[in-house]
Parts: sequence; C-alpha cells; structure tokens
Amino acid sequence: MPETEESAAGRPTRRKGAAGWSVALVLAAAAVVVVLFLLFAREQRSEVMAIWQGRLSAMAADRQAALTRWLTGRQEDARIIAGFP
Repeated sequence: MPETEESAAGRPTRRKGAAGWSVALVLAAAAVVVVLFLLFAREQRSEVMAIWQGRLSAMAADRQAALTRWLTGRQEDARIIAGFP
C-alpha cells in the first residue's frame, strides 16, 4: 500500500509520484535484466554453434579419410585380382 501522509483535515493523502516512480524503476530494472539476458543468450548461442561446427567438421574429415582409405584398399584388391587370368 502506498505511503500516506495526513492532511490538515486529518484525512490521509497520497504522496504524489512515489508509487509511480517505484513502479517505473522496477519496470526499468526488469527491462535492463531482460536485455542483458538476451545479449548473454545470443553470445552463448554463437559460442555453442562454433563449437558444434568444429565438431561436425572434424567428424566429416574423419569419415572422408576413412572412406578414402577403404576405397584405396578396394582398388588395390581389384588390381591384384585383375592381374591374375
């Protein structure tokens, strides 16, 4: 409940602007927290995406090398078999 003062007639009166400023301050603080969180989340997402891109690139390079080795082996086998009549 907002703080009140008593007027000369004995009736309570509100202090003008005190509640409005506190609400505005809370809303401004909440907005700052939301903006900071969004900036943090964006930065974290880009870091995680870079890490996963590196992992996927390493996996693709490994699979490419394995496939190349396998194909080379099969080609050598085919040459040996083709050399015998």
